[in-house]
Amino acid sequence: MPMCHTGNPVVFVADGITVHGGGNMRNGAWQNMDSVPDVAIGPEGVLQTRSIRDSVPMGWSCADAFNKTKLPKFVVIDWPDYSIPTNAGKEFWVALVNDLREHDVKTVSCSCAGGHGRTGVQLCILAHLMLDEKQWEDVAGLIDHIRSVYCTHAVETHEQQLYIADVTGLEPGENLFTGVDSHGFGGFAFDDMDYDEHDDEALLEELRKKASEKKKKTKSNMYKGTFQKGMVLLGCPTCDNSDWHESPVEKGSVRCGCGTEMTNIENTLKEPTVKCFECGDEYHPLEMHNGECKYCYMSAIGASASIVSNGKTPKDRKFWCVDTGREWPLACSILDKAGVVVSVTPKKTKKTKKEKTKITDYIGGMKDE
Repeated sequence: MPMCHTGNPVVFVADGITVHGGGNMRNGAWQNMDSVPDVAIGPEGVLQTRSIRDSVPMGWSCADAFNKTKLPKFVVIDWPDYSIPTNAGKEFWVALVNDLREHDVKTVSCSCAGGHGRTGVQLCILAHLMLDEKQWEDVAGLIDHIRSVYCTHAVETHEQQLYIADVTGLEPGENLFTGVDSHGFGGFAFDDMDYDEHDDEALLEELRKKASEKKKKTKSNMYKGTFQKGMVLLGCPTCDNSDWHESPVEKGSVRCGCGTEMTNIENTLKEPTVKCFECGDEYHPLEMHNGECKYCYMSAIGASASIVSNGKTPKDRKFWCVDTGREWPLACSILDKAGVVVSVTPKKTKKTKKEKTKITDYIGGMKDE
């Protein structure tokens, strides 16, 4: 059984259609395939789509002389991380399989951020609906099969297991997630803790010891940024949203729109994780725009003069911000309304003011007496 995938391995072939699986953060998804697939399926906000910026006056013959860039047909699904699609049920998947067959599709890419949970669900459903010979009797067996041919982390929650059962009409089978919590960031899951029940006490004692040591090492209740002076990068472990905030930030004081507490994720800036389909180099997601790095984007719109340095790590990659008149890390950039790359404005965290007690509060008796 494969431990954890990388790239875009072939998971199965059915009706002449080759189905691949992969994740953006593991050098996978359609933009990292040797040849562009006919169809790319994935969650909204994660599946990298691209629009063509070339534009000429209507009726000009040079419009037909551009080099044609082949792109896959995109199937983008509203699908939160560690969850199930918000509005795609059995009818959608059955119709999708019919479309793949009727439109002469030969290659399909299934992907998400890490290539585990949501990708695993896609692969399970498509395998059951497309393969004639089925080596499983229930969803638990179906998941085990996909894990055996693709990745041991495929499908991450019991909710996803039940969703597969609802779509395929199979019985859920054994709950593969009993007593196991899946935790991760950006699609990485750590749900393969394999231990004997007799070792529970020893494991709990070890966890308590580590928690105690961690508590002793904690000198502050604040998140302090080290990547860019005066700023700290906070992220949501539930939906992968991230924002730059003024540093320091009190722990627990910032929540994502989904309600989850945001935490310091500056450790993700140590190494690039996403490949630019234009230049082929790897960048952090904050340095990307619609599948290409912001350096390639700036070059394409004639703003290459704003590129200061292109190093190997996010710490070394700088650009010149015309708004502030100084250099900034590329990871601390956004696109303004005009499409110009400028520095991000860190968000201010509202601090709770403690009520001050005045001496006059006690004149004539105790306060509130």
